[in-house]
Amino acid sequence: MSAAKPPSPTLFLRAAELRVRGSSWDAIAKDVGRAEKTVREWVRTYPREWRKAVRDAEGQVAQEATAESVLTLRRQLRSDDEKTSREAAAALIKFAALKQKPRTRAKPTRGPKVPPPVAALAEFVGGLTDEEVTTLLRELRRVPPADGTDAGPATPDRGEPARAE
Repeated sequence: MSAAKPPSPTLFLRAAELRVRGSSWDAIAKDVGRAEKTVREWVRTYPREWRKAVRDAEGQVAQEATAESVLTLRRQLRSDDEKTSREAAAALIKFAALKQKPRTRAKPTRGPKVPPPVAALAEFVGGLTDEEVTTLLRELRRVPPADGTDAGPATPDRGEPARAE
């Protein structure tokens, strides 16, 4: 890809929001007025910006879902069915109490440090469709090992190379 400037934060957020909501790459590309290939490449070309946009979009979607849930419960408060009304009131009181609780952040757990090339590969593969991953795996199986040895055919039971006896 050329050294083109990244898309605007607004465009990034829109694309990420659509992705978080389950839209296909094709639908996202049409919505933001870019080629599908271009939109897919944003994930690996601008990984930091993409991750931030996805986090922001997830937060927006969660807030919307919360607001819709509260609205539904408020409607149920006015139900003619006493049980429905009582359950809605209990849920709203519980929700309000949870919102009043001070939040404490859990300490992040640290796993093994992932080398940058591995992180880049994971980011790349994460942007592929299932079909593209399958095609890539088929192509990689055809490439001989770098050391020139023959790994032999894969065994049908475990998919590991057969060992010479």
